[in-house]
Amino acid sequence: MSFLLASIFNLLLSTSDTNYITQIAPPEKVKFFYKHKGQSIYRLDRLHKIDSNLVFAITAQEYEIGYTPYGWYVENGKEISTKLLLSRSITLKEGIYPQGVFGITKSGKAEIVALQAAIAGNYKYAVQVSPLIVTKGMVNPQLPSEVKRWPAGYGILKDGRVLIAISKREETLMELAQYFLSKGCTDAAFIDDVETMPWTPNGEPTNAVLAVMVGVIK
Repeated sequence: MSFLLASIFNLLLSTSDTNYITQIAPPEKVKFFYKHKGQSIYRLDRLHKIDSNLVFAITAQEYEIGYTPYGWYVENGKEISTKLLLSRSITLKEGIYPQGVFGITKSGKAEIVALQAAIAGNYKYAVQVSPLIVTKGMVNPQLPSEVKRWPAGYGILKDGRVLIAISKREETLMELAQYFLSKGCTDAAFIDDVETMPWTPNGEPTNAVLAVMVGVIK
């Protein structure tokens, strides 16, 4: 299916904000967390004790055994995990998809780019993510349209702000991509291994053990 046909098809799909938990923030309000004073944080509900300005947090990327970052991770301009997964694609049970990077640049811009386009020294924060589901305003036509999961993702709005969206229901990656497109996102990526709902000040505490987490501050 061509990108043009995929775009026409996707415009016919309906989306609803009631099906998603969302958080929108300018890039300067987005932070990543992994360790504090040399110790892994592990839990979303511990972050507020570290940064009292926190208003929202969720797992940031897929992680490996031992709760270590999956692939590349940059925090405060420092490469915490340098085990960059050099492959340009990742194999899921539904197919093979391109890997990417979601990052906040040192100049204060949020971006989602293909892995091979990411420049290490440019980022204040960055995580390796996959698959890319929207690129330059076009939905990835290779996304599965049948296999459902509880997805979440990052999107970059046209004004440069970050949209984090977590589905409240099982849906396909194609449906998630269409949601980001309907909100005006130019680029979006899937967050794998989302096992918990996000942390908010008035939400339920979670005991799930995680690796890298992404937060939004006041």
